[in-house]
Amino acid sequence: ILNEGFDEINEMLSKLAAHMKIPFHQVSDCYIRQHSHSHGGNIWNSYSMYFMENMEQELARLPKGEHVTGTPMPDIRKCCHALFKEAYKDTYTRILEKWKEVKELENMDSTIAQCQLLFDKTKKNLDHTIRPYFIAHGFEGAYLLAGQVINQDAALRHAFATPSAEKATLKFFVECCRAGDNEITGHFKAHI
Repeated sequence: ILNEGFDEINEMLSKLAAHMKIPFHQVSDCYIRQHSHSHGGNIWNSYSMYFMENMEQELARLPKGEHVTGTPMPDIRKCCHALFKEAYKDTYTRILEKWKEVKELENMDSTIAQCQLLFDKTKKNLDHTIRPYFIAHGFEGAYLLAGQVINQDAALRHAFATPSAEKATLKFFVECCRAGDNEITGHFKAHI
């Protein structure tokens, strides 16, 4: 029963991600932060990023408005963090979480670029995993890899096969499915 419920939640989050045109992991992270009783991620790290972006405002929290020149030391940041928590006693974690969400949405283009880098890294790792087994032991293999966000992941697709597997899969796709690599990838993406 739990697995069915989790599958339904996953499906709803996938639909929401597609509707909002943002990556699934962002929707999932946002959901977890808002509906769990834990604080997703390290609050100190979130505050450190917030501090760096709002340094002047945060340094003004120090007693007597002391200003610091150069790179703020961890002790000063720690003091500012304590004053921030004191100023927003019950809501400081929520403020930092919302700030982080806004930053993620502002950096949507870099998120797409990060997704491309992760895809390329995964593709490279899978290729390097399969090739040695083919060379050393003659194992054959094939896989299809594609991104799931239709409007963002058009370039995220890759088909790999060892030589004999490539002949077999190409023959299968052409003869049985009457489709080439691009069409098969398109069909595959439709089922993700």
